[in-house]
Order: sequence, then C-alpha cells, then structure tokens
Amino acid sequence: EHEQKARENAIKMRGIEKKFHLRWRPIEISCNLQSLAEVRGYVRGFCKKIPQAAQEPTWIRELEIAAHEAVASIILHGNNGRPDRTIRVEAGVIRSTMFICLSHWGKALEPNLRKKVVSDTDRELVTSMDIIAAATNVATYSLEENGKKSLYLAKTMPHV
Repeated sequence: EHEQKARENAIKMRGIEKKFHLRWRPIEISCNLQSLAEVRGYVRGFCKKIPQAAQEPTWIRELEIAAHEAVASIILHGNNGRPDRTIRVEAGVIRSTMFICLSHWGKALEPNLRKKVVSDTDRELVTSMDIIAAATNVATYSLEENGKKSLYLAKTMPHV
C-alpha cells in the first residue's frame, strides 16, 4: 500500500514541478553527514532570493531544519551513509508555496521512520518525522518507476 501511494505521489509531484514559476539551481551532495551544512546553506540562499521569505528568519530556519532532518534520514537510512551515493536537492515556488525536493537512488524510506532525537530545550523524545512535520505544511514521499525516490517538503511562505 505504501509503495502504491508513493508511486501515485510521483505522478502528482512531477505535475507540480512543471508548474514552478521560480526555480533555484539544483545541487548534488554526497551522502555523508558533512553535506548537511551545504543543504542548509542551499535552502537559506534560495529563501533569501524571495522577498516575503527573506524577511522572516524564523520561517527560513524552520525550513532549513526540515531539510536537514530529511537529508540526514536519507543519508543514514536510505543510503547507509555511503559517500559514493548522492542526493539531488532542488527548490521551487508555486504561488505562495515553497518546495524543497530531495531525490536519491538508495532504498525507500519507511513512512513511519522514527529516528530518536533528544530535544535540547525540553529533553523530550522527538523524531525526525515529527521535526519535519512541525517545520513544514506537507512532506510527501514519491517512488518513480525507474527507482528514484524523492521527498518533497512544502511550506507556505509568510505574508509580509
């Protein structure tokens, strides 16, 4: 059931990508944890190009955190930290929604993947998926027929 939904999501997300009215140059990163800073910088750089996002540092930080957690999960669980593999990172905007697309060729992430993280602020147990969900409006996983897997993070831009 999860795989069928992921395949349906792939068709839907290809249609959304075609509608991007603003697109940022994609980057390829190595599947190692040192690449996380590059992903955060990519997200921050794209956000600063968009006037309504650039004026909201908290909004930008939330999207950076979501991308960081998603990429960490892809590196650790989808690709077992293999630096010979890569993740393609792309960003685009449709109307007032920003999308970050993370594509890889490793194994599919489980929809209920739970990586335990201890929050520094309240020392309570949270998960990567909880962090991503709290920082975005939607996180959608897709599986292409050719084996490519993608995680799309969507966040409505702030109104300033």
